[in-house]
Amino acid sequence: MKSLLVSLLFLLSTSLSGQSTLDLLQTTMDLFNKEDYRNTIPAAEKAIAAVRRDFGEQSPFISGLTMFMAISHLKLYQLDKAEFYLLRQKEQLLATTGKNDLSYLTCLNSLGLVYREMGNFKKSESSYQEILSITQAAFGTKDTTYGKALNNLASLYQHMGQYAKAEQMFIQAAQVMKQATGERSPGYLTSQNNLATLYQHMGLYQKANPVFTSVANERKALLGEMHPDYAQSLNNLANNFSSLGNYKEAEKYFRQAIAIYSKTVGKMHTEYATTINNLGELYLQTGEYEKAKQLYTESLDIRKKLVGTAHPDYALSLNNFGTLYQQTGQYDLAEKYLLEAKSIVEKNPGKNHPDYVTQLNNLAALYQSLGQYTKAEPLYLEAKDIRKTLLGDKHSRYAMSLNNLATLYQEMGQYAKAEQLYLASGNIWKNEMGVNHPDYALSLNNLASLYEATENYSKAEALYLQAADIRKRVLGENHFDYAMTLNNLASLYASQKQYDKAKQLLIQAGNTWKKTVGENHSAYSTNLNNLAAVYRRSKTNYPESERLYLEAINLRKRILGTGHPLTAESQADLALLYIQMGQFAKAEPLLVQSNSVLQKNIAETFSILSEEEKANFLSYNIFSMDVSNSLLFNNPGSVKSFSKSSLELLLGYKSMSLTATKNMLEMARNSKDTALKRMLQTWITQKKMLSKQYSLPAEYRITNLKSAEAESESLEKEITRRSVSFKDQQQSLHITMKEIQQNLAIDEAAVEFLHFKLYRQGKTDSSIYAAYLIRKNDSIPVFIPLCEKQQLKKLFDSAGKTATTMVSSFYRGLELKTSTASLGKSLYTLIWQPLEPYLTGIRKIAYSPAGKLYSVALHALQADSGLLLMDKYRMQQYTSTRQIAFRNNARENERPGEIVLFGDAEFSMDSLQLTRLQKGNNLSSAVTSSEFQGESLWPGLPGTGTEIARIRELFDQHKIKARAYTKVSASEENLKALNNSAAKEIHIATHGFFLPEKNNKEEKITGSNLYKQNEDPLLRSGLILSGGNYAWSGKNPINGIEDGVVTAYEISQLNLMNTELVVLSACETALGDVKGSEGVFGLQRAFKMAGIKKMIVSLWQVPDKETAELMSAFYSYWLKGKNVNDAFYLAQADMRKKYTPFYWAAFVLVE
Repeated sequence: MKSLLVSLLFLLSTSLSGQSTLDLLQTTMDLFNKEDYRNTIPAAEKAIAAVRRDFGEQSPFISGLTMFMAISHLKLYQLDKAEFYLLRQKEQLLATTGKNDLSYLTCLNSLGLVYREMGNFKKSESSYQEILSITQAAFGTKDTTYGKALNNLASLYQHMGQYAKAEQMFIQAAQVMKQATGERSPGYLTSQNNLATLYQHMGLYQKANPVFTSVANERKALLGEMHPDYAQSLNNLANNFSSLGNYKEAEKYFRQAIAIYSKTVGKMHTEYATTINNLGELYLQTGEYEKAKQLYTESLDIRKKLVGTAHPDYALSLNNFGTLYQQTGQYDLAEKYLLEAKSIVEKNPGKNHPDYVTQLNNLAALYQSLGQYTKAEPLYLEAKDIRKTLLGDKHSRYAMSLNNLATLYQEMGQYAKAEQLYLASGNIWKNEMGVNHPDYALSLNNLASLYEATENYSKAEALYLQAADIRKRVLGENHFDYAMTLNNLASLYASQKQYDKAKQLLIQAGNTWKKTVGENHSAYSTNLNNLAAVYRRSKTNYPESERLYLEAINLRKRILGTGHPLTAESQADLALLYIQMGQFAKAEPLLVQSNSVLQKNIAETFSILSEEEKANFLSYNIFSMDVSNSLLFNNPGSVKSFSKSSLELLLGYKSMSLTATKNMLEMARNSKDTALKRMLQTWITQKKMLSKQYSLPAEYRITNLKSAEAESESLEKEITRRSVSFKDQQQSLHITMKEIQQNLAIDEAAVEFLHFKLYRQGKTDSSIYAAYLIRKNDSIPVFIPLCEKQQLKKLFDSAGKTATTMVSSFYRGLELKTSTASLGKSLYTLIWQPLEPYLTGIRKIAYSPAGKLYSVALHALQADSGLLLMDKYRMQQYTSTRQIAFRNNARENERPGEIVLFGDAEFSMDSLQLTRLQKGNNLSSAVTSSEFQGESLWPGLPGTGTEIARIRELFDQHKIKARAYTKVSASEENLKALNNSAAKEIHIATHGFFLPEKNNKEEKITGSNLYKQNEDPLLRSGLILSGGNYAWSGKNPINGIEDGVVTAYEISQLNLMNTELVVLSACETALGDVKGSEGVFGLQRAFKMAGIKKMIVSLWQVPDKETAELMSAFYSYWLKGKNVNDAFYLAQADMRKKYTPFYWAAFVLVE
């Protein structure tokens, strides 16, 4: 097109008397050739107007000038305008020269490029295919025009990630060019260069290198050293050497290319700007940040002048500055530049473009490196979704998005999700790139690190060794990534106490990083930290360990900042070293700093997590709390402020997942945002659907169950983001000791029990039970070690396996006058007696259990001769003593309101009766038929009928509304109908169940009861209501009918925010799986999530008669004016006078 315009300009100059039109055309060409695209556009517009005036609409100048307009808009990344002018030129050419004209092919080629940059691969491919068809018909398959068409289509396939197609076409194009023009022609060399670029893009750097070298040598011989094409070859070689980790060779070739460009095309040129930018990236990799900054600044200024501040190339320069500032620890500047770059590419070329995805990933990586997972996750998810839409779910770049998400989830302790994503990305890379590709090695390395974190060492070692082998063969021994795998493998060996192997690998990796990227690199800081850990754990060289930890901390502070999780991790590691060395004074300030970062991280991160993810996150970060408590254990003389900060860290852990999720639901339910409420309702509907699926045998469940679970979790996290403001989250999650003390009475103490892994100079494999004790006017809490976990386990093992024998051993048996608690004194000595010296003047105890203590009726423990703890103290259980800070006097003295009662349910009903019940037919009795087989059935509880009748009578006497559901009406439907109910109290007298967790996943479950087989503890605990024996016996639930087995999972989906008290007058309703710092996963947790304020639950099964008596006494006291806590205490005190603890101590009031 340019040569055509030159010819026409010559003819024009001889035929025009005036030079105005000629001058405009010449000016347009000059500006275009100088790459001054912004000024080319208005000049071309003036020239087109002049040509129309002098020559008419059909002048060939119009088509040429339109092409200049289109290409200028393309170069400025104004893709919509470029498309507009190209389509206009296409119409002009079809009307004048036809399809076989080279100008038409050039127009189609430019259209293909525009559509490719728009992400419209279908239209792009169509344009290139049309070119190929025309050139084949017009010129044949041996012409250079056909070879160029193959090259262009191959480039599109490379862009789309269809590498096999691309390689085949590049090779075919090279053969055409070779046959047509020979091996030393520019066309053939361009084809070879494109093929090498493809190999580089595929990560086949060793394969690309000889091709790049050959092309460079031929171009040098053919074109000379001072030609832009030779400079391009040098730039390509430099990039390839950089990818291979040979930074010295890369720097040499970059500098040669820069020198050539500066003398040939000049410094004000895109190729010069790109090459100095590439050299800047090299210096960034090697830690030469000042050199990188100088080159980035020069490139940014050139791009700003050439293409303006709205161009993706300018955004790329901003992105590079963001990455530079991230690595140098200037995070505010990093965020500023990355956000600006994202804003540019979001508008141009738009969200559906790879450049926008790159910005999302880089910004997410910044937030991830800062531990700001709240901000990182949605960006990674958006990037993943765009890539899936653009490229499909089999593309290597989509696999990279999965990998990025997996690394985030692994850092957050979401191991199951991370594993799933690592496996998926690895399979894509394996299928698309082969098993000898660096990306596949990356997936192996990352999956190995996950297995290492979950202590699956055999799997981890095999994968690390496989990754190391690939990286060594493909990238070489001096490559950054190979050193990373060595570092990771060393960490694994250290975990297995193979310290010599670990040390050797770490030294090798550290030397490689020192040579390649320098000492001012985060990877090198990790190497220092790991080597320090080896010396610490092997106990071979504590001074060297200390030196390395200090160096790692200083380096991480400089690179990452003082508030980064990795800096805090190094501080906690060094503190642990000092504990092992007995230098406790040095450990304290390090742990204070580390714990402060951790607390902030918890508060910030919780706002994006589902409930399960929250629990996993806390479990993942338990190390710092263990080290802090170990210091207090080893050094009772710790400074006062340290025990306080350790307590507040514990308060930030204890039942925090439950609290945060409950707060989220409450805020969402009370929100005035209608969209949020609709989202909440959708989530609840999804959870109900999932609950139904879990009640079915595996073969009857929907095939996309995993997808439905993921969708539900994603929706839960979005609700969390929208419903909980950062300020509210901080306030509810971070409670201080002072805030608890403000609500304590002068004669009251708060006791926060805990258990932790003990680190000390000797063994580190024991777990300790301890307690923090808080009194009203104390300046610090008292840290009180209690016993070892094994001591408590041994005591429980000797107490027997049945509730009767356990209660007889720990409390008293069935006979008041003869029974003795043989092991009760030992239990008291272990878990309570150490507290007594600090309880002088204390009459009330607010406590929160931990671990095995959740199953202990503390109030019934024998303290002194003839005295129980409840005789000495008024005891109140909390899920966490953090809740004392939220005590509300008005709520504490809440009077009874409307009560709903369930009892004497008909557990055994056949399918016909259940169906009739659903239709509203009342059945007076139920039949136990032969269709129930294979599982123990729940027997009737006639005594519960007497119990609720008595309670209803008491409420009637006080003229308070009471609704009672008995027999068939004591149904799951009626319980769930209380969703959003105004009932103040709910009393449920029925069977409760808790099925223990399998010892391991391979353990075989016998029988047909599905509830035993669930991994989720909320699906292994619940209540039995009318008709429940049908499903419990293994029968498939009847479609459209509730099965009468109400799991804790289902209860957790209800909205019972208006209900103050739930009484579960059923067996073992206080039990469940105890998971880390989160407490009991069972009915307690479910009702708390539903919004209940207080609960009365049981630790063991109590006979109907005595249960009814206790409950009647409780409600009588409450209705007569006592508050809930006092009424419950007085009722148990009355029972204590008549019965042994077996008949009343099982029940616990929990807030």
